[in-house]
Amino acid sequence: MAQTLLMPFEASSTLVNVAEDAELRIIHLLATNSSASTPCPTTFVPTCEACIANADASGLLNTILDEPGAVRSLFGFETVEECVGAFSLLASLLDRISDAQESQRMTLKLADTMGAGGGNGDGKKCLAMLVALYNFRSDGSEKCHLLAKIVTLAASVSPELLNSSGALGTFIEPQTLKVLEGQWNIEVAERRNLYKAVIGAMDTEALDATKAKTKQQFLLLHLSTFDESSAFEPEALEAARNAAVGAIRDLFSMNNVA
Repeated sequence: MAQTLLMPFEASSTLVNVAEDAELRIIHLLATNSSASTPCPTTFVPTCEACIANADASGLLNTILDEPGAVRSLFGFETVEECVGAFSLLASLLDRISDAQESQRMTLKLADTMGAGGGNGDGKKCLAMLVALYNFRSDGSEKCHLLAKIVTLAASVSPELLNSSGALGTFIEPQTLKVLEGQWNIEVAERRNLYKAVIGAMDTEALDATKAKTKQQFLLLHLSTFDESSAFEPEALEAARNAAVGAIRDLFSMNNVA
């Protein structure tokens, strides 16, 4: 099953391999385009150049992500496509981090930093960046984390994408996610967090009736992530309560239709 998310405002061809001169260009561009209210400090470019000279991809990403002016500059490109193109240059650096744990840590940091931009009126740009990162990475744990963030953000900025005919619609079908989870080989806690994200996304009123009916299936899947050893934990009890309420609601809906 394909794991690529295709969005109407982002083409997968924007993901490119990074050459050293492109790295230099992007850091100078981020520094130059930073706003007067959040300017990059004078040390930003020299620090980034030192990371490039030392082939320190992790250090370069950390320097950029820890600098608010550079992050805001990344969102400052006029079009979504331009934002994704610049972001993809940064995402490509992840493959240059040889340590797998550090690469995963930086992937999640990149996602969390970009995700925070969704609260600044840049939700669609942020969503496109997260989708690009999802397509770019292959680690199952990373893809699970990213999909949860994508679904949550899409529910608030582009809920139509979650409908049955939307670009993300097939990715929040119970059977589809179960297949992907098998490919990803993820932990129970990761599945649980993904189910919670999908359930939360399905609370939006913009979803069509067909998609809304699958919420009960996800409530049951979420409940299934708890075993006897965790059955009386507060989260497990809440999951059981939500699944029961959902079942009763569905029963009343069927009776009303009849």
